[in-house]
Amino acid sequence: MGDHLSVLLNRGDGTFLDPADYPGGSGPIAVADLNGDGSADLVGEWDVSTAAIWLNRGDGTFGSRVDYRVGRGGRDDVAVADVNGDGATDVITPNDKDATLSVLLNLGDGTFGPRQDYPSGREPRSVAVADLNGDGKPDLAATVHGGVSILLNLGDGAFQLRREYRVGGSRRVASGDLNGDGKADLAIASGRGVAVLLGRGDGRFRAKLDYLSGGRVFRSAWQIAVNDLNGDARLDLAVTNISEPSDLAVLLNTPGLCNVQYVTGVTPAAAKRILPRVNCRVGKVHRTYSKKIKRGLVISQDPAFGAIRPRGTKVKLVVSLGRKR
Repeated sequence: MGDHLSVLLNRGDGTFLDPADYPGGSGPIAVADLNGDGSADLVGEWDVSTAAIWLNRGDGTFGSRVDYRVGRGGRDDVAVADVNGDGATDVITPNDKDATLSVLLNLGDGTFGPRQDYPSGREPRSVAVADLNGDGKPDLAATVHGGVSILLNLGDGAFQLRREYRVGGSRRVASGDLNGDGKADLAIASGRGVAVLLGRGDGRFRAKLDYLSGGRVFRSAWQIAVNDLNGDARLDLAVTNISEPSDLAVLLNTPGLCNVQYVTGVTPAAAKRILPRVNCRVGKVHRTYSKKIKRGLVISQDPAFGAIRPRGTKVKLVVSLGRKR
């Protein structure tokens, strides 16, 4: 977008009119009806400490940009949701330089009150809005350095102190009921592929599960989206990679398979806890000396992380005896 926002109106047949440009606009854009007139308005970033609002005139053209101060950050994301239950759409921005989330509450007419900032953890980049504890109020999940922070809604658009879960290399987060139990789960694009946190229904989450998002080039997932991609009423994942953004990996939700987890570097006891969660089992355990791996930790595994096998597949482990005396 550079220093302007471009809008291309659809002719109705999948082709578009020439772009109409509006001054200002950089970074992510969200679309929502902010003033309740039934027309889609735009929310974006103007500079490192400003959120920009463009209200729709009702014909697909937009009024002058209106700026609101938020925390400082180079944003990858901006979220919109009614977080205080008044029927008006509010704005949430992750601010990586201030380590905060800024919440702008809508006054009901597409204008906003002063921001409220909430500590998020280091370098927040992305935020998802979902009811994470089943109380009917939208909560926040934000990717932070090495993890994801959960901020539960107090009911009036204010949020509790964060609870952080470590997932490693987190970049983007999306929410949905991934296992069909009626509770909101989280899918996080991470350095290893995709990390899934299954919700307990009370705002807490089970230990993460990791999934490769395609071949080797997809080990550093960047963008992630949740939707039913094959019409089987189960939510699937679509993922892009940071180094190959033109490629797309699709992870179809297929319950019952053994999706081998990464257990190298953990104890055999930990492996016995992790693998059954994805329908795998620990198989034969071989022990050998190692100059590099501490005694009692897994040196290698077979099948390797990311392999997909039938339910009950056994994963063989090689465990370190430490240095040979």
